[in-house]
Amino acid sequence: MAKRLIRLKAFPWAVLFEAGLIVRGRWRALSKRDRAQLVDLARRSHGWPGNLTPKERAELRRLILRIDIRGTAGELIALRRAARKAGRARVGHTASALRYISTFPRRGR
Repeated sequence: MAKRLIRLKAFPWAVLFEAGLIVRGRWRALSKRDRAQLVDLARRSHGWPGNLTPKERAELRRLILRIDIRGTAGELIALRRAARKAGRARVGHTASALRYISTFPRRGR
């Protein structure tokens, strides 16, 4: 249980929030009608575009192109890279701090 709590605290919540904002911005770029249609097609397909008719697949493709899924993926990848760089910097500082602390004399041992 304690390990789960530590992992939860260590989770990069700010990065997750930023990713949510990116996806939300792309979603809101669609009109209400397009959003409703995309949700309907996704439900009917059950995650498999092959479950849709050719006309529905073409409509799904059109809506996905309007979201610019590649642009969204690029933004998310850039966000991940930035988070990893920031994480590496912290890990380096933590490791050097631990090396420094390990040179202190121990009490009671």
